[in-house]
Amino acid sequence: MEKEQVAYRLSQIFHPAIIEIPGAILALYMFGLPLKEIFYFAVLPISILTAVIYGVLAMPKYRELNMNTKADRDMFYILSILLLTITAVATHHFNGPEIIAGLYPGIIAVGIINYLINSKVKISLHLTGMGVLTAVFTGLSPGYGILFLIFSGLVAWSRIKLGRHTPLETFLGFTVSFTVILASLLFTMGSA
Repeated sequence: MEKEQVAYRLSQIFHPAIIEIPGAILALYMFGLPLKEIFYFAVLPISILTAVIYGVLAMPKYRELNMNTKADRDMFYILSILLLTITAVATHHFNGPEIIAGLYPGIIAVGIINYLINSKVKISLHLTGMGVLTAVFTGLSPGYGILFLIFSGLVAWSRIKLGRHTPLETFLGFTVSFTVILASLLFTMGSA
């Protein structure tokens, strides 16, 4: 298999709209949450968020779902921040699990930071998602964190190889999300 094909497959497998649900289920289950809470407070909100965002971005006003333009990415970030804030409030209102409620401020902060960076640089959403997962799995065990760090390196390579991002854009995507989410996790749980 050629390097471009490997890069394309990696990019598909670790697409933020695909990897986040199984990643969230596994991590939250490993944190000890019951599957019912995982479904109501993670899977359902992530699914709704993804469906709304992709539904809006599929409208004729926007170019495509790849979000290659700044306008597409601005709409993505604005919708994400709004919907994540609503979900965070609902999670708090319905006494959602502490780990999930505690991560929402960090996830919203990542959205705001990425939105601001987006005015200058096309930050990698693939690596943003991988940074979130790496931080959460690092909170479970440094060994899992190292495994996800390796996966993140492969995803960064794939995005650069496909010409979708520069090394800086992948680095920023990972670093911003990893740092903010790990700090959020440390604050929420007392230790990662």
